[in-house]
Amino acid sequence: MLRSCGRFVVGIVTICSLYACSASRKATPVVPAPTPTPPKTGPLTPDEITGALVANRSKFRSCYDVQRARHPSLEGTIVVRFSIAPMGLVTSAQVTSSSMKNADVEQCVLRELFGLRFRRGGPTATVVNHPFRFTAR
Repeated sequence: MLRSCGRFVVGIVTICSLYACSASRKATPVVPAPTPTPPKTGPLTPDEITGALVANRSKFRSCYDVQRARHPSLEGTIVVRFSIAPMGLVTSAQVTSSSMKNADVEQCVLRELFGLRFRRGGPTATVVNHPFRFTAR
């Protein structure tokens, strides 16, 4: 009988300690994860395109600065027509007019355009006509 009392006491102590442990635990509130902002879709806006060109202005300016060091009176405007594919890459670009008359600056600007990356756009290419104006600082 002593043995069964000992088992009974051990069983009660175990149950009490399990209850005490679970009772002392406080429920942790579940906080839902923030919903990520979905990526922007649809055609590129003029503001997005202009913003990307402005953000990369130093690349275009360096094209001009290199040639201006050789030709101090160099200045003018280069108008470029370029296409941005749906994947965000520039797939074609050409100078449509230039008052600068400096092929090195014109070709450098085109090279820099081909290196730009835009966000994915709509289902078709976005065609842009953009003037690049260069003057001495």
